[in-house]
Amino acid sequence: MEIQRLLSAIARNLSDAGQTSVSDETRFDQSLPLTLGVDNATWVLLDALRRKRNANDYTGDTITRDMVDACIEQGRRLHDRLLAHLDRGHPALLR
Repeated sequence: MEIQRLLSAIARNLSDAGQTSVSDETRFDQSLPLTLGVDNATWVLLDALRRKRNANDYTGDTITRDMVDACIEQGRRLHDRLLAHLDRGHPALLR
């Protein structure tokens, strides 16, 4: 099922982003998964992180460990939100 494949990809990306054996730049790229119904403060943070990631792609700007950690934490929160949303409104998609 497509939903299960996407949920598995989210879980893999979060797991990959947590690996400290790769560069922070690589971990940062892997930790901006699916976004879902978040408050304005979270959107502002995600947008700032997205802009920083894009700048890194083109200018080589430094990605800090704190930024990587923030991306991973936001990814986990969004993943949890998605699972809760699907459980409430579309539980069959989680089977």
